[in-house]
Amino acid sequence: MSYLDIYKTRLQASGDNSTDGIVFSSKHTVKNNFSNSLFSELVLINDDEYEAIITQGEKSNDKQLLLKPDVKINIGSVVKIKESNYLVFDFLGDGINEIYPTATLKLCNNSLTVKGEPTETQVGTNPYTGEPVYEYQDGVPTTYPCIVTMQLENENLENQPIRINNDVVQVTLPYFDFKETQIELYENIYQVKTVDKTKVINGVGLLTVLGEKV
Repeated sequence: MSYLDIYKTRLQASGDNSTDGIVFSSKHTVKNNFSNSLFSELVLINDDEYEAIITQGEKSNDKQLLLKPDVKINIGSVVKIKESNYLVFDFLGDGINEIYPTATLKLCNNSLTVKGEPTETQVGTNPYTGEPVYEYQDGVPTTYPCIVTMQLENENLENQPIRINNDVVQVTLPYFDFKETQIELYENIYQVKTVDKTKVINGVGLLTVLGEKV
């Protein structure tokens, strides 16, 4: 038996075929490298701890997140690195990327607080009509890290951002059941004009909200 055949036999002991064995061996090596790496650190992804290696992205506010093999996260997830929040704009975790799951992050520069759904509680009955009497309470507000910009995400033919009116904001945030007609940012009120859900798949992803100052 040749050295190559011996190598394949050893790999097959860890998988159904030589390819599975190579993948298994690679994942095992990467996991060990994570544990021994001076560059790995703990980050919070949607409030859960993950071990990751962080590198600088193409722009100053961008980062790349290298995760352990087989880790899956969603586009639109919130990643907290030290005291800063980031949004996941892209995630590669299939095929060869099962070994090196990689997320592309963009820095959040603001947060958006939305009102929770109001609740009603029956507190009695009208003695004259017999109809129930309800007490209404405001819902618990929720705060979402977001990216606010005064320019559209699209680019023109010269690959330059298209500027929009200073009274208009574009807000990118994690997907949720957005029902707001107005939002408050920088102590200003903005009327919601459009809610773009094209980056939402199966209930996860990113919302892009366009608002105009009232």
